[in-house]
Amino acid sequence: GDILLPSQLSVNDNESFVFTTEGLTAGVLSLKGRLTAKSLISFFSNKMPVDGWQMINKFAGQRNMMLFKKRTRYCTITIDEGQLSTVVELWVAPNMAATSKGLHN
Repeated sequence: GDILLPSQLSVNDNESFVFTTEGLTAGVLSLKGRLTAKSLISFFSNKMPVDGWQMINKFAGQRNMMLFKKRTRYCTITIDEGQLSTVVELWVAPNMAATSKGLHN
């Protein structure tokens, strides 16, 4: 609910698992679409901070990775551009230091 996704991406249910409880959402979301890696990097670089995510690092190349954090969670986004489509994976996991004090979004 706090990660905006481009509407041109569709969810691959067979490769996704999202776990939601009160105060915690974690898991992996696999998406696919016909967008360039460059446009997706720009999208997430601009939109994630709007939802309170802070970029920690990013790596660009054949395969791209972006790492964000919030107070209680981390989000890793991988972007793999192919000839016919681009695969995006979002991995969200709790910050273990924060979980010892209780989970809050």
